Amino acid sequence: MNRITLRLRDAEAHLPALHQREGVMLKMDDFKLETIWNFKYRFWPNNKSRMYVLESTGGFVKQHGLTTGDIFIIYKSSESGKFVVRGEKAIKPNAVMPIVDCSCKNELNNSEECGFAISLQTKKT
Repeated sequence: MNRITLRLRDAEAHLPALHQREGVMLKMDDFKLETIWNFKYRFWPNNKSRMYVLESTGGFVKQHGLTTGDIFIIYKSSESGKFVVRGEKAIKPNAVMPIVDCSCKNELNNSEECGFAISLQTKKT
């Protein structure tokens, strides 16, 4: 999994706006390890919309032992203002997923950027 497809609404709501399809490099702090990951964030035109992807994710996926169905989480730290990336193993249905509590969920603070989670999928052949 060297590339992760992002949902349009999540990418446009929580990641920097992209003006060129070549994209930008995003540095993300690892939630569990003392590592900074460099991912290429870009898009492809898709009909009248866009398809957003993070590339160069293979090292992160391997380091965290992630496989199909596991969770890839991105959020922006309210303390540092930096992006943080996290991987979690898949959980059983109806279990509560441990996520970082974002204060933007508080109705009094809706200006803070929060994150999103993606269930990892393999490409269908």
